[in-house]
Amino acid sequence: MRILLTGSSGSIGSKVLKSLEKYKCHILAHYHSNCPKIKNKKISYVNTKNLIKKDFKIIQEFKPEIVIHLAAIGLISSGKTKLNIMNCNFNFTKSLINNLINSSVKNFYFASTAKIYQYSSSKINEKSKIKPLSKLNTYEKSKLMIEKYVQKNQNNFSFNFVSLRIFPTIDKDDIKKNIFARIQKNIKKNIKFKIYNPNLVIDFNTSSFVSKCIINIILKKPKKKYNIINIGSGSNNYKFSDFINNLFKIQNYIPTNDKSITLYHSPDLKIMSKYCKIKKPNIKNIFDEIDIYLSNIIK
Repeated sequence: MRILLTGSSGSIGSKVLKSLEKYKCHILAHYHSNCPKIKNKKISYVNTKNLIKKDFKIIQEFKPEIVIHLAAIGLISSGKTKLNIMNCNFNFTKSLINNLINSSVKNFYFASTAKIYQYSSSKINEKSKIKPLSKLNTYEKSKLMIEKYVQKNQNNFSFNFVSLRIFPTIDKDDIKKNIFARIQKNIKKNIKFKIYNPNLVIDFNTSSFVSKCIINIILKKPKKKYNIINIGSGSNNYKFSDFINNLFKIQNYIPTNDKSITLYHSPDLKIMSKYCKIKKPNIKNIFDEIDIYLSNIIK
């Protein structure tokens, strides 16, 4: 089996790469800046510049049977502009897909995001409502645009496509990123901040859990031309206001919506359970580490 893995140096991709080592497969591992340190005769590496410079011929010559496309740029705060994000997440992905038309690829797995779903009064399934494009940030928009592009053109592709809509991951390496960084600044400056939908129930996962789910889904193989699978624990559900209070031990926010309304950003796992039977991630230890980190910062 020949596998192309993009984003192999990312938090999820690096764990997927390590897991693939034990299977009988040859891997072409794509990375953007930091080359993974795994040394194995069955793993070859290629960076983004060489891939684009040679017009994807490296991939065509490798003749992958499976593509696991995890490469993406997330936040603008990481130093990337909206144009950078759209170029990587949409244009690069579209070019990759188009260069694999009528190729040896049988199954294409695409890391999308569950953030494209509208908040719901019940757990979210694969048919739940999607937010309108105008309400999505650039990262979310780029992911949904690829899904729509594939749905529209799927009859032109020789491979099956699986959109993996991943619910939020939280790892100790994320402490300085995303919401933690923003809350941390407000705590330090003693600034009150607004929390929209304080009764929002969120599902949290770890990158290790998500990588195991991806491997399991790949082993089961998709049955349709176009597939959507939500990836989440379904059990690590935290009401956002409680999450903030418990983790940061503060009441330094202004709730902006009715506290009696409970909304969900947590998955119904009926489809994922057909592919995965994995022990749910324990995120308490990670929360403890974040708590210690923030306590030291505030001091």
